Amino acid sequence: MKSQLKIIFVIFTLIILLINVNTATAQNAVHPTSVSTPVGFAISGPLRDNPVVSYSSFQPREIPIKREINPNI
Repeated sequence: MKSQLKIIFVIFTLIILLINVNTATAQNAVHPTSVSTPVGFAISGPLRDNPVVSYSSFQPREIPIKREINPNI
């Protein structure tokens, strides 16, 4: 009985190793087809030229709820 378990274990281990070897060698290298310069990027001005936004000038918008609120939540 023990010899049969050893044989099954060895066969199972060999199958697992063969599967791992086949999947590890099946990787293909990926290369870019073309290399180009990006278009559409612009340099913005310095941040010191932007206007200062403070919380006092910020006005939150209240969006009305158009459905009934479930009080059981």
